Amino acid sequence: MSHITTAAAPGTLAVIEARFAAGVLADHPANGALTGRKWRVRIFEYGLSRNRYPVPGAPLAFGLPLRWTEQAARAALPHLDGAPCFADHSADTPPGDAPPRSVRDLVGFFSAPALGPRGPEATLTLLESEGWARTKLLAAWRAGRPALIGFSVDAVIGVRPSGAGPLRALEVETVSAIHSVDMVSAASSGGRVLDVIESAAASGTPRERFVVYPMPLRSRERDTESIHTKGATMRQEIEALIERLRSAEGGAALRLRELLEAELASAEPDPARALAALADWLTSEGEDAELSPTVAAVQERLRSFERRVSETAWRQRAAEGRLLLEEKLTGSRLPQPLARLVASRFLPEGPFRGRPVSEQEIDAEIHRVREAYAAVSPAGRVVEGARARVLLEPSDKMQTALDRLLGLPVENRSAPAFRGIREAYVAYTGDDEISGTVSSRLSIREEFNTAGFPNALANTLRRLLLADYREQDYGIGLIAQFSSVPDFRTQERVRLGYFGDLPEVDPEVVDYDELTAPTDEKASFSVATFGGLVTVTRKMIVNDDLSAVPKIVGRLGRSAHRTLAQRVFNLMINNAAIYDGVAWFHATHGNLGSTALSAAEIDVVRTAMRNRTEKDSGKKLGLAPHVLVVPHELEGLARQENERQYTDSNFTPNRVRFLFGEQSERIIVSPLLSDANDWYVFANKNEAPSVEIGFLQGRQEPEFFLADNPVQGAVFTSDRIRYKVRHEHEAVVIDYRGAYKEAVA
Repeated sequence: MSHITTAAAPGTLAVIEARFAAGVLADHPANGALTGRKWRVRIFEYGLSRNRYPVPGAPLAFGLPLRWTEQAARAALPHLDGAPCFADHSADTPPGDAPPRSVRDLVGFFSAPALGPRGPEATLTLLESEGWARTKLLAAWRAGRPALIGFSVDAVIGVRPSGAGPLRALEVETVSAIHSVDMVSAASSGGRVLDVIESAAASGTPRERFVVYPMPLRSRERDTESIHTKGATMRQEIEALIERLRSAEGGAALRLRELLEAELASAEPDPARALAALADWLTSEGEDAELSPTVAAVQERLRSFERRVSETAWRQRAAEGRLLLEEKLTGSRLPQPLARLVASRFLPEGPFRGRPVSEQEIDAEIHRVREAYAAVSPAGRVVEGARARVLLEPSDKMQTALDRLLGLPVENRSAPAFRGIREAYVAYTGDDEISGTVSSRLSIREEFNTAGFPNALANTLRRLLLADYREQDYGIGLIAQFSSVPDFRTQERVRLGYFGDLPEVDPEVVDYDELTAPTDEKASFSVATFGGLVTVTRKMIVNDDLSAVPKIVGRLGRSAHRTLAQRVFNLMINNAAIYDGVAWFHATHGNLGSTALSAAEIDVVRTAMRNRTEKDSGKKLGLAPHVLVVPHELEGLARQENERQYTDSNFTPNRVRFLFGEQSERIIVSPLLSDANDWYVFANKNEAPSVEIGFLQGRQEPEFFLADNPVQGAVFTSDRIRYKVRHEHEAVVIDYRGAYKEAVA
């Protein structure tokens, strides 16, 4: 078997593996004399896997299949060259580790990876000792059932949910590592044997069978040897041409020979430069010179050789680029999966199309991959036919362990929880004595820094705060619209009035009259700041007091949400004057009553809201009740009046049945209403907004962050770590027409 390096296409290097045999291929499946040592295998097939994998937060029964893509296939190619093949997957694999495999299960290895029409392919070479595997594969092949034996990939992959409904799947975006591609009885992703590609000697005319695949990055010694060999071959070719020119007749042949001899005799001979000069000479002199048939033949051969020299020079620059890439990757100290990812970018199927690259381009790719890796979550590890797991970086594991310590739900449970807040502190700072000072010997380690533990604890406590903040729903989203406020300056919300009916006009008799412009209404407000400090003391950590801090922070989340909701309900309770100088609910506005809650009174309120008129035009708006707000004392009555079919024993139909939803889903029962009898009705906020809540720069959830900035080498300030909670917002009435209040004595 010989390996020939050639150019498969402009800008694409490939290795062509040529296998010579006499006559027809005696070991081809058609001839029956197979040894079964080498097979062409599809690793996986584009499309959906038959296995389903758990989605965070959902039971296994609702898992999603993988969707293998061409992007994933391209990412897999660098990892397939040299990947081992075992008999079946390992029975069990510790989370986050490569599978512990026995050498007794090893049956072969893969090489020559390439993209096939339906998925990535590679050549499987079975070890000579594994006769049973060869026999099994050959038996299935000869029986016409090669799919009886499949192949399944054990890899570290990155996935993202995509699609909707029945098309929803986990799309494989990247392949970070391949542990093995194993022989299995049932492959879930289409891995299978495609062909026997070995050959053996037989009689007859030699024939060739070619397998073309992308050239892998090779070692420095092999590349350097290849470069020198090509240079020596070029010189020998030119010397052979000179000998042929010695026997040629005519001045043209003499000038050709002298030109080549002068170049080879120079202090630093360059065969490529000689051919370039020769091509220039032939272009300028060839048409006028009377070349003999011998010289003409030499000219054609030189032209062909010039093309070969150009290709060789291109390959030489590409080889030098690979040597440079190897040096850069070694110096970058990237993890192996990331180094392979950078290397794959420079393969023929990568964005650089295998062309020669500069040092700046390699540096840019290393920087891009390093930055992307720092910004995204870790990839998931999927074992076909087994289970899905998530691999975490050390910093992620520590954050997950801290989250689990304080009872937060986490998507990946491979990192065990810290056993106490003291253990978490020591793990982050290395300060075993909890002195509050980090030793300078630890400052060289990136993960040990003075703000590491306070910030990590802040991340966890912020999640606790937000979990409690989101847990309590006061229903204000049904009656108030949210907006983003850029700063603390006074904000104005202007509502224009309406035009009346357009008057009839006869343009031939009179001109059009100027319409009376509507006036406006203007509500003003400015954002207020709400917040405070939470302190974690050194004493709490020394005593490993785990219960106090998370409970305090959790209560803060509830307090922040209640504070926001109370600002809205206080507008209803206090009923202060609004933008027009009149109370929000007032007889002047026609939106204030004093009748107890009942279906009949809800119908009265509906009529009143329907008759509400536009500003200036006096035309009816036709608003309808959409949300009912009651104190908890009226919850049962509110649901009864909304859902019952008849209002009395005479079977009088309930004219407002399901007005607030068939499941009473638009009835807000608020514990923040102070009067046990008052109730409120609101129109749809999208049709007639009544209240607006402005959040500073759009931050709707409270912020939680480190309040102190520890000095270098210190974790605590006065034996305390202080955190600040801050929420900036304000609520304002912007229109009275979409709301109605029944103030019941």
